Amino acid sequence: ADTHHHADQAEAVTPPADLVRSQLAAGLDLLFVSDHDSTVNHRAVQQLADRRAVPFIPSMELSASWGHFNAYPLRPGQPLQIDTDTASVDQLFAEARRQGALVVQANHPYNPYGYFSSLARAEVPGGFNPQFELIEINATEPENDDQVLHAAWALWNERHRYYLGAGTDTHDVWMDESGRVRLFAHLAGKPGAVAYAEAVSAGHAYVSFGPLLYPSVMFGSELKLRSGEHFNLGFDLESVSGLKQARLISRGEVVSTRSFTDELHTAHWDIPQTASVAGWYELIVEDRL
Repeated sequence: ADTHHHADQAEAVTPPADLVRSQLAAGLDLLFVSDHDSTVNHRAVQQLADRRAVPFIPSMELSASWGHFNAYPLRPGQPLQIDTDTASVDQLFAEARRQGALVVQANHPYNPYGYFSSLARAEVPGGFNPQFELIEINATEPENDDQVLHAAWALWNERHRYYLGAGTDTHDVWMDESGRVRLFAHLAGKPGAVAYAEAVSAGHAYVSFGPLLYPSVMFGSELKLRSGEHFNLGFDLESVSGLKQARLISRGEVVSTRSFTDELHTAHWDIPQTASVAGWYELIVEDRL
């Protein structure tokens, strides 16, 4: 799914029918809409989703001046009961949960009105509230990707479990491409809004601009091992444009790297590891685009 996508509210200009056409044309498995502070398009997208037998995730971008957050899945069509311009972070997150959200995603956290930028300037009413699940990789701001990754690593080193989200922040499907970054989730059962939200909040997911990843140990899993015990992390990797390099990150440092030839589009990588102190792992795969 593309978990940050606008229809035709506020400054966005995409009617619901064209949002659905664009997301389906991109090959997305679930439809998603997150208009600024509005749920008015939930009903229209749900009707279109039902006609196409495609699951729909109703969302909304809670848009305070000090941070934007996608909350999902929401109970469709509920109006806001707060003023996002004056709300504190506690009130904002409470409203998301009141509307049924299992996931709160911190959108574009390092742009001028992003949550992390505002926290650094002490401009968030109420200060840091840890009650969110995902930190977004935003396709419109690739210059911030490295900063987002390092922020996530720092939080993990402090034993805070935050996973990555992904969205294009598309407002106009005639100018931008839906799904050019997407959040892949491994669902235990039938695809749907709740199943998807539960999977991504548990970390059973990854962000991609293209490469496909199949881990032997599911992302988000916790391994309990004795110190000195050997274990293996294995990955099947695919890329239409060709694989370039893969890096395994642990505690914020590169612990293993593999480079690929120009012709290689699929590969399996086994990475033997030895358990020591408690830690975490992340895989970064680059393709030739």
